[in-house]
Amino acid sequence: MDNILATVGRLIISPRQPRLVRLDQWPVILASIISFFGLLLQARAATSLTLAWDPSGGSGIAGYRLHYGTSSQSYSQTRDLGNTTTTTVSNLLPGQTYYFAVTDYNTAGVESIYSNQVSFTSTATVTIANGSGVTKDFNNDGSADLVWENTSTGQRTIWFMKNGYPQGSTNLPTVPTDWHIAGSTDFLGNGQANLILENTSTGQHIVWILENGIYVSTIALPTVPNQWHISGIAGVAFNSRKNVVLENTDTGRHVVWVLDNGAYSFTLALPTVGPQWHITGVADALTNNQAQAILENTVTGQHVLWVLNNGAYSFTIALPAVSPQWRVAAVADFLGNDQADIVLENTVTGQHVLWILNHGSYADTTVLPTINTQWKIAGAGDFLGNGQADIALQNIVTGERNIWILDSGAYAYTTVLPAVSTAWHIIEH
Repeated sequence: MDNILATVGRLIISPRQPRLVRLDQWPVILASIISFFGLLLQARAATSLTLAWDPSGGSGIAGYRLHYGTSSQSYSQTRDLGNTTTTTVSNLLPGQTYYFAVTDYNTAGVESIYSNQVSFTSTATVTIANGSGVTKDFNNDGSADLVWENTSTGQRTIWFMKNGYPQGSTNLPTVPTDWHIAGSTDFLGNGQANLILENTSTGQHIVWILENGIYVSTIALPTVPNQWHISGIAGVAFNSRKNVVLENTDTGRHVVWVLDNGAYSFTLALPTVGPQWHITGVADALTNNQAQAILENTVTGQHVLWVLNNGAYSFTIALPAVSPQWRVAAVADFLGNDQADIVLENTVTGQHVLWILNHGSYADTTVLPTINTQWKIAGAGDFLGNGQADIALQNIVTGERNIWILDSGAYAYTTVLPAVSTAWHIIEH
């Protein structure tokens, strides 16, 4: 079998022959593959990879096998794909280089030699959300980290996490306590997480530019009346253009600030709704690299999803209405399918559930543990680096902190974090 394999491209298989065609014999074909499918690579989460190929020209071809691993020319995993000409490999570890080759086999079970080998390095996923793993990886190791804020002293720090446990920390600038971290994302499009802060007294807003979690510089944003608050951050992965969603808690107005490289560019108006409606998360629920906004009505218990197009309102999808004692606690991709889901907690009973969404519509419910109501969900992030979000919790009475590790949205186990003063709070970002 002669074949050429290209990452996020096409594996071109010429008629089955007892010779291997070298990669440099097909420069024109390969160049066209890379130029076309390179666009797709930028639009997809970088922890998955799509491969496609033309059918083999040999007779009696029964199917194809994909071989891959983390060592060149040594493939630890094999997938029998059957008689198909495309496949997607998911859950690739961020920062890891993978090597791929393909073979075909005929009806007699005879398998061809390997195709030429191609490699692909998976990068850390940048999730489009507030509270769903929004570039929460500050040291670029593929795992979400925890940002802390001391409401008494104004201190800020980052815990670098691995496998659900802290591995080290770095201190951020100490600022007056009327400043609060409102979210994080990669504002510069360079794979480095940054922070956005707002002053609840003055209405000032700034961006802290970080390098590997270390403060570098500040970018000033507009100052607005202090009834305006940031309710979400969104933007296409690996793109320096980001959208910051703000809501006016007095009037129910909502707007989007479009930032370019961390600097304010212009404003888009969103619908005005009653002040009992609040945006509780911003995330990609449609797998289209566009952010959508989750809203809940704190009086009626209604929930809706606003579908946005490049930051502008498009239409609304209705979600279930529940008792108002249930509150949205986190929005994240818990199944690893590039679609945002919703975690709710009951402020009276301590119950927790996960709403599974399918392209923005409610699909199913997964029951999570019921715990004492002094425990509150503090945020969600991919703490194992496996493409699935987990849940961080903090005890507002004792200062204990835990992480619920989830497997496809179901509770798996708990990692216990160090207990710290209740003046310290995990920032939902």
